[in-house]
Amino acid sequence: MRKYFQFIILFLVAVLIIWFFGRNLDWALVSASLRRANLYYLGLAVSFICIGYFLRALRWQVLLSPITKSSLKELFATTTVGYMAIFFFGRAGEIVRPMWLPMRDRRVRPSAALVTLGLEHIFDMAALVSFFAFNLLWFTPQPGREKEFEYVEILGWLMLAAVILGFVALIFYQRISPRVIAWVDRVTRRLWIPARIQKIAVSIL
Repeated sequence: MRKYFQFIILFLVAVLIIWFFGRNLDWALVSASLRRANLYYLGLAVSFICIGYFLRALRWQVLLSPITKSSLKELFATTTVGYMAIFFFGRAGEIVRPMWLPMRDRRVRPSAALVTLGLEHIFDMAALVSFFAFNLLWFTPQPGREKEFEYVEILGWLMLAAVILGFVALIFYQRISPRVIAWVDRVTRRLWIPARIQKIAVSIL
């Protein structure tokens, strides 16, 4: 019964979204545009988007695996819902994914979903910085702007060094995490921090 109720709610949300974006559209123009569109390219684009979401869901499952088991199907569904929320609300919609997944998969705690989402962003940022730094090996500034781009190159290598040091710090933390968590647990208990907040802090660590 609960699943039927969820389906009805999600169906109504989908109808609302279609109405919201379609109310001011010229449907005759949309229809004419779709008739001229290359269905092969459209299908290819949709396929690439779905594959991208699937790979993101798979990566999320890998990040969750040291903490808990998770369903790839629910991760894929949550990923698509999360990116829809980002489309509507911008980066504020990021919070939807770690809140939605525990409702779909009871094995995943909100703190685990939140931490792994943070790790996703760390890896994304590290990949972008690495690509940027790698590109600097072949980068040639425009004549007369060598001094200006010299600072860009220095900044790029500094960012790459920061990423490397960041991953070294994470590896080091992984080795000493039991002691750090035990220490934070003791300190937060002495400071009369509410039990729920203390538990969330320790879970995130």
